[in-house]
Amino acid sequence: MSQTEESRSLSLPPALAKRYLAGRFYARKLASEILQQDWQNITPAAQCAVCGGDHGAISIRGSDLNVSVAYSGDHAVAFAAHGRKVGIDIESGHPSEERQVGILHSTTSITLQGWCDYEAVVKADGRGILIDFSDVEISERDGEKYGQVRGSAEIYAFIPLEAPAGVVVSAVIETLPG
Repeated sequence: MSQTEESRSLSLPPALAKRYLAGRFYARKLASEILQQDWQNITPAAQCAVCGGDHGAISIRGSDLNVSVAYSGDHAVAFAAHGRKVGIDIESGHPSEERQVGILHSTTSITLQGWCDYEAVVKADGRGILIDFSDVEISERDGEKYGQVRGSAEIYAFIPLEAPAGVVVSAVIETLPG
């Protein structure tokens, strides 16, 4: 664990510290498989675009690998790609289940699938839930699903993933120009 990770974990309530450290462990393990390096030599780093804190989109120092992690109950997932922004979210429940969520200064009703899609896109963007739900556009073209934050040039392609019954997962990867 780096000094930054130790400081961050000590600043969080125990349950959040446990999730934070688990996320960093998953990021290290996935990166070690992709980069074919010992996981203990992998250093995840994140810098919030708003406060500069050690949270948000994860990159792996010394590489172009980006990693996203998510948790829900006893489930955790990680997703990574070289040189492209990624985002992933996981939630327990049925995709069509309606939930009331508070985002910034408003509350809205949304399906669990819609929430996972939103979270995956805003994690890839790097600003997370600081982006209002209404500013994330989800569209379909030629049978493919895409997400984009209004006013941003980046377009994210959804990656179809299988999830166990009672679990919803959404993952996105930044599309390449052209």
